[in-house]
Amino acid sequence: MHHASTTSWERVGPIERDAQLSAPVGASQATRTGKPRGNTGLFSRRTRSLLGVQVVSCGAYVPDNVVTNEDLRRDRGFDPAWIEQRTGILARRFAPPDQATSDLAVEAARRAIRAARIDPHEIDLVIVGTFTPDHRCPSTACLVQDRLGLDAPAFDLQAACSGFVYALTTGAQFVATGNSRLALVIGADCNTRIVDPSDRRIAPLFGDGAGAVLLARGEPHQGLICYQMGADGSGGPLLECP
Repeated sequence: MHHASTTSWERVGPIERDAQLSAPVGASQATRTGKPRGNTGLFSRRTRSLLGVQVVSCGAYVPDNVVTNEDLRRDRGFDPAWIEQRTGILARRFAPPDQATSDLAVEAARRAIRAARIDPHEIDLVIVGTFTPDHRCPSTACLVQDRLGLDAPAFDLQAACSGFVYALTTGAQFVATGNSRLALVIGADCNTRIVDPSDRRIAPLFGDGAGAVLLARGEPHQGLICYQMGADGSGGPLLECP
């Protein structure tokens, strides 16, 4: 299972104690005892920063169909109080059968482009984080690139629930290294296509939607303050999708 977390993009001063920030969590225990204590080495977590990149704009899209906890009670016999108490979720959006992941992604991208007030032809990279692609091939990113009329490389990134964070940091690396001037990064999924609607433990958690950001070079003090990435493949069988 993938693990990733990130903070907001904002103005920051110089990052200090780089060596300490780059050290794996639990390194001090490993130094003293010769091996990590408890779960300190589980994710091999490392904190990183990525500066000189800015989020130019954001866009989001969700389907029109709102499904409340009360709807799930009426249609599937779920307990609304149980859902709210354990998750805080009151409603989610479900895409109709004729709306695919690429449709959600395109709408989110268009909103980000409008918010940035830029010529979409300036976009030179498209990354889509998704684990519910329209097809195995072509990639959902290629479908988005075509529908937006872009001349840019495009690829999908599959990291399950962490997909957008992985896509975001990947796009930021392209921009920070000068290999992209304006990157479109999208997280999009039609989770209802793969979730068992009768599963009371899982079905209430997921809906369908997409979010998009445009990334470009920024000032040296702008960027991703810190992020952590890791994985624990041993938990794979617990979240297996055939």
